[in-house]
Amino acid sequence: MSLTLSNLMSQIWPLALAAVVIGYFVIRGRHATQHRRIAADAAQKKMDYAAPASSSPDTFTDRDLHRFSGDTHGVAWTAEVLRLASEVDDGLVTRNVNSINFTRWTATQCIADRGSLLLMNLPKGQPQAIAESKDTGGLLSAIRAKAGEMALDLYVRQRFGAVRAKEWSVAPSQRRVLEDQVFGQCYGVWCDQTDLSTRLTAPVRDWLIKAHASGVALLWDRHGLTLHWSAPRISPEEIAACAEEGATLVGLLSQKS
Repeated sequence: MSLTLSNLMSQIWPLALAAVVIGYFVIRGRHATQHRRIAADAAQKKMDYAAPASSSPDTFTDRDLHRFSGDTHGVAWTAEVLRLASEVDDGLVTRNVNSINFTRWTATQCIADRGSLLLMNLPKGQPQAIAESKDTGGLLSAIRAKAGEMALDLYVRQRFGAVRAKEWSVAPSQRRVLEDQVFGQCYGVWCDQTDLSTRLTAPVRDWLIKAHASGVALLWDRHGLTLHWSAPRISPEEIAACAEEGATLVGLLSQKS
């Protein structure tokens, strides 16, 4: 006796629903096990750890972040890690994989009393920036300035979060051109206070040049000194390495030129 489509579906859908429910709890259990393991490893390294409260494959909020905090060589810090990925079937052999990953480490007590300093990690082989000529005005200049402002704001928002971007007020025209050619090929420097840019001493620049290959970017403002990497360093060992790097840089920035 052949089954009608409705009869067939009535037999299949309970099994499909059960498979979805079981899969959900299996994945949730794996995540819970991973979070407990990370928390235990973090405790051994004298770090605090808070697991994400939620996760979404398409968008993310502060609730999706792995959070660490600790103290390294007297430098109090926090770290935020995001690791999200989703696969979208396009109907072909391949799938589109979208991922959002980063690690942000912040020295919370290393604050800039005035102004902001941004170091944008530049692609390898980027030519040295040159001083901009004086703006002569006009429509094209206004469009170029607005496009530069939007691009810079987006860079800060994507790497350092909405709170920092909301307070970002440095104009694209405030890009600093340093005499160090090698450093200028590694980082774009934007700063609205001269006393901040003068903290980029030779030892600081040397450290940053060596760290350039890791993709690190930097923002220093009243919220603290933040380093950003476009990769999720999720294990406590990796976070400890970030803290060592950050504490070293804080020490170098604290030295007078």
